[in-house]
Amino acid sequence: NVTIRNNNSEGDGIDIECSRNVIVTGCDIAVGDDCITLRSNTLPWVENPKPCENNLISNCVLRSPTCCFRIGFVGDAPIRNCKIDNVICHNSRTGVNMQSLIWERKDGTFPSRYGTLIENITFSNMQIDCLMPLSINIKDEECLSPRAGIRDIRFCNLHIKGRRGCYLGGNKNNYLERFHFHDVRWDMSGDMDDELVEVPYPYYVWGYFRQKGIPHAMYGRYLENFEFDHCSIDWRDISGPWRSPLRFDHARGISGFNNRFNLPNGCETACLTRDTECCEL
Repeated sequence: NVTIRNNNSEGDGIDIECSRNVIVTGCDIAVGDDCITLRSNTLPWVENPKPCENNLISNCVLRSPTCCFRIGFVGDAPIRNCKIDNVICHNSRTGVNMQSLIWERKDGTFPSRYGTLIENITFSNMQIDCLMPLSINIKDEECLSPRAGIRDIRFCNLHIKGRRGCYLGGNKNNYLERFHFHDVRWDMSGDMDDELVEVPYPYYVWGYFRQKGIPHAMYGRYLENFEFDHCSIDWRDISGPWRSPLRFDHARGISGFNNRFNLPNGCETACLTRDTECCEL
């Protein structure tokens, strides 16, 4: 139950590292880097990798020029069985960033050897008002590590306001698996152009923040078993060529019921798919 202010561009708020049974509640955090991280940086524990697990974050207000939540990004041990509840993310670049395996740093080093398995994470009762609300990915280049992955992720009762599309991407060998969106409402706004009509592969995310972004409320590729129920997408004060609310490439098992996906002006398709099997929305 603390207030944190830090304007350092590399200054995080709270880093939960290789820890279990941690409770963070009632915090007001505004920092120059990530507000709260869940990480499994195993470098100090090479002989005995320690997971980050069974942690609860609730009743917080977060603001950051980078990420309100960053999960993964460094380390190789699992991150699992965590819940984030009743949180407000506002005036930030990214609401939730999850990364299982990332790219080589500029100095040629890697912050992880194999990538971490992120699983069984629940986000509930949240308000996210950010430039790019969700950025969830495994390293786009073909990943040969069986350890890397993101699966069993739930989003329940969220109100999302975004000005750039959400990106959810696995890769050819590691799909994002078993995501459930229940009672999630998107309100999209802002200007758009045609620069990312076809999202490049690999898509490095950070290099595109200076552009207007992905022209869909959500773009996903290399996905398996995604479910949407009682979700909605609306458009407010938009301009430029926004495209279909949803787009999925190289996906398997997309399903949904009782959803309402409104179309931006000039768009005739609610969900665009390519190389996708078993899509029922």
